[in-house]
Parts: sequence; structure tokens; C-alpha cells
Amino acid sequence: MRRLQLVFNEKVNMLTAISFGMAYILALWVGAAFGSFILPSLSWKRMTRNGDLAGVITGAVTVIIWAKLKGGLFDLYELAPGFLFAGLAIIIISLLDKVPSTELQEQFNTYQSKIKTTLNR
Repeated sequence: MRRLQLVFNEKVNMLTAISFGMAYILALWVGAAFGSFILPSLSWKRMTRNGDLAGVITGAVTVIIWAKLKGGLFDLYELAPGFLFAGLAIIIISLLDKVPSTELQEQFNTYQSKIKTTLNR
């Protein structure tokens, strides 16, 4: 509702309305589409490229569709369902995809141990 109030308020200049709109869109897309694959990519070596792509696409599409739907559950902020559905898509598609190669899993273990060492300092 605040989005519409900004657009139709005569006291708000066009730059403010555009800035608010761009920040809103960027937050939703980054949070739902791209943010959802960062946590699994750092902690789950079974995540695959196809799972990642499915999560990005699912998160973005969910944000767009959810914003168009109104009433009841659809009044929930778009970021939450976008993040949730993107995470589910990542898990499901990664589990259906082939297991990453041993070399890639060893590389993941190496980077994960470096991250743990850095965090424990």
C-alpha cells in the first residue's frame, strides 16, 4: 500500500518515487532470486548448477506472481515466499540432478575448511 501512496502523493517528487521503486524491486529480486542460493552454496556440497538456476528462476517468478495476487495468504510480503520457493527448488532439483564430481566436492571441502578456519580466529 505504501508503494501506491508514494506514487499518488503530489508532494513526492518523481525522483523519490523512482528511487523507492528501484530499491523495492532490487531488494525483492536480490533477496528472493539471488539470495536464496548463497546459503546452500556455502553449506551444502550436494547443490548443483541446475539447482541453482532453478532457484534463481523460481524466486524471481514467485516475486512477480505473488505481487499480482491479493487477499489472505497473498498479502504476505513477496520476499518470504520467493525465498522459500527458491530454496525448495534448489533442494529438489539438486537432489534430482547427478551428484557433483569428486573433484568438485574436494574443492568444496577445501574452501569450507578455509572459511571455518577464518571464522574461528
